[in-house]
Amino acid sequence: MRYFLIPIVFMCLMACKNSEKANKEDSKVTSSTVSNDSICRFQVSFISIGSGPDRSAKQKFNEFINDFNTLNNLNITPKIVNWGREGEQDYCFKLEGIKTESQDKFISDSKLLFTGNTLVKCLENMPYRHKSKD
Repeated sequence: MRYFLIPIVFMCLMACKNSEKANKEDSKVTSSTVSNDSICRFQVSFISIGSGPDRSAKQKFNEFINDFNTLNNLNITPKIVNWGREGEQDYCFKLEGIKTESQDKFISDSKLLFTGNTLVKCLENMPYRHKSKD
């Protein structure tokens, strides 16, 4: 019986040691700093849950961007990152060189467009969600 328990105890100790090593490696990854180049001031993600993204919301948002630029004499253009298999996209806006008031107005008005839409997610001051393929 004793010969049977010794290997089991040894295997349990090894599993705990490997778990500690994995946790240390994970903490190194999460504690790394994110550079300012990878921070996006505002992101709009057109996601999909099995039936593709909301194309009418995307079209409405493109029209909103054009209208906002015209009304405010700005040139806000998104960096569009394609991801997924169903046409999902992220619109990433750095909004550099634009007054804070205009940034806030653009972001708040954009969020109002998508109130109640579960296929559109808006994020502020976050790293890019998806990597660009170019």
